[in-house]
Amino acid sequence: MNNQGLSVPVGAVLPYAGNLNNTQLLSAGWSICDGSELAISLYSDLFSVIGTCNGGDGNSYFNIPDYQGYFLRGVDQSGTVDKNAATRTAPRSGAATGARVGSVQAFATATPTVPFNALIPHVPTDDHCAYSGTNADMLEPSSAQTFSSTGGGDAETRPLNAYVNYIIKLFGTAALPTGVIAAFAGPNQSGSANLASSFLLCNGQILFNSMYAELYNAIGTTHGGDARGFNVPDYRGRFLRGVDNGTGRDPDAQSRIAMDEGGATGDSVGSVQDWATAAPVNPFTVAVNIGDSEKTSDHCAGHDNSEWNQNSSSVSFTASGGDEESRPVNVAVDFYVLSVEDSDTCDLFPIGAIIGFPGNVPPSASQWLLCDGSTYPSSGQYQELELAITGGLNDTFSIPDYRGYFLRGTDHNANRDPEGGSRTVGSLQDDATGRPKTGDITGPINHMPTDDADNAAAICCSSVAEWDGAQAPTVGGGDAETRPINANILYYIKYAPTPSA
Repeated sequence: MNNQGLSVPVGAVLPYAGNLNNTQLLSAGWSICDGSELAISLYSDLFSVIGTCNGGDGNSYFNIPDYQGYFLRGVDQSGTVDKNAATRTAPRSGAATGARVGSVQAFATATPTVPFNALIPHVPTDDHCAYSGTNADMLEPSSAQTFSSTGGGDAETRPLNAYVNYIIKLFGTAALPTGVIAAFAGPNQSGSANLASSFLLCNGQILFNSMYAELYNAIGTTHGGDARGFNVPDYRGRFLRGVDNGTGRDPDAQSRIAMDEGGATGDSVGSVQDWATAAPVNPFTVAVNIGDSEKTSDHCAGHDNSEWNQNSSSVSFTASGGDEESRPVNVAVDFYVLSVEDSDTCDLFPIGAIIGFPGNVPPSASQWLLCDGSTYPSSGQYQELELAITGGLNDTFSIPDYRGYFLRGTDHNANRDPEGGSRTVGSLQDDATGRPKTGDITGPINHMPTDDADNAAAICCSSVAEWDGAQAPTVGGGDAETRPINANILYYIKYAPTPSA
């Protein structure tokens, strides 16, 4: 463990890729964000900054945040980026709702940029006249009708991701554990001395156990490796997700795979998971001309017309189309893992790096700025930050704006982000919706023809729908955005050194 307790404030939340269990973390002054109730009398410093944002009665106890199975999203009080911010819910009694830190939100599925097309096997495109009679039940044509999806698809909507344990700092003297992850807001890591000397880019590189003994002892082969070498976490192109720990929030937790050969699988730190697409809460829709009544007609020489189907038939609403992946709106960052111990500094956490904060009382304004896109002068106390995240100095510069956004690792040629070749740290990306992995999203079409009546007459009397082939109408409807299950958090960037102890 590192002897630099002042490096981040009480209440700071960071991803953790190491092997310490919660008992060991508690003894070191940290805790997995598992929603535990804590006595105010024993954790007064922590309560003073996070309060009951994450639950509690505010008199005798309060809850730390529960990020098990969740992705994290920046608070967006404007509701501009997080389009459903106003309807966010409380994770437990006493916790925040709406566009506030601590609230949670279920997954959602929007229509993609490249539209989905449904597949409807038999849609009449014309109608003909036939004798009335009693020999065949025909489909009588009608105007366009709208039909809605009802199910199918994957178990949830999510982006591709890697498991971490989100941990929260309980006491001011708690040191940063080796294996903790820092998101860095700029591409110029050489401009931040502590980052360059103490952290490694999470790019999956293989290291010798003997040369990086401290990091190996902290993370082992969780992210891949063998008796001689081990892999650094590989977060390129990936989002981070809290380990489910049996909560059931990640419905596919047990089928997660290893990040690299020899790495952890299932419901464990280091396992990874592909993106998925579930049916939306607000259904997908298609409009088609399907008849809604039957017409009895004679068989005689003429056209083949659609036979009446009194029931509904299930069709695919996602038979074709869709984007290259499913993902939420996001900002690209570089993730770094703390690899070495530095007992000679109280300022190990680098300028330009990000902490999450699960309460409304901000960390010290002398060191931390809310990631709200504000502009600052390139001088005095802000100069080190601009150098760290841009590598140069201008008259002014802007800090990152993470309000409403998720954080995604910059791809760095890993080919996981379809747009990775054009993205750099700080770039924004819209949400996207890919076709489900395990089966199409489906819905019923009432009276869709499933058979034809041969040689129905084409002589003036009654209109019946002609038997015809498949159509692929464009799908509409869906939710306001595509996103995974998530919890709201505030993001802060370190801009000035920590005062000496």
